[in-house]
Amino acid sequence: METRNSLPLTMKIWLGAMMAANLSSLFFIKNHVAARWVLGALIVGHAWIAVLEASGTYTVQGGQVSLGHFIVWAPAIYALYRYRSEIRLPSAYGFWACAMFFFYGVSLVFDFRDAFIWIGSQLA
Repeated sequence: METRNSLPLTMKIWLGAMMAANLSSLFFIKNHVAARWVLGALIVGHAWIAVLEASGTYTVQGGQVSLGHFIVWAPAIYALYRYRSEIRLPSAYGFWACAMFFFYGVSLVFDFRDAFIWIGSQLA
């Protein structure tokens, strides 16, 4: 939690907006498979970090979180792509799905870099 508190304000705003977008999947899970995958990715992604942090025996590093994003977000991104025919603008689901593509896309650009820096540090 200390790490999150020390983040720059712009990063806190980004993470807050991304969390709101992820949680908004709750509005669409009844009718859209992709929304279920997004919610599942959110739950699994936060659960594994919470378990590791709660164990007290392991310190999670940034690159590991980035690598985890690739693992847990990949099925959600695939589901959004697979069911893209359901994305119609202007509709609430269409705007939400486009927002999720945007958030995942931008975040993964930075995660890609951080994950490979961490992997490189582990191989050195």
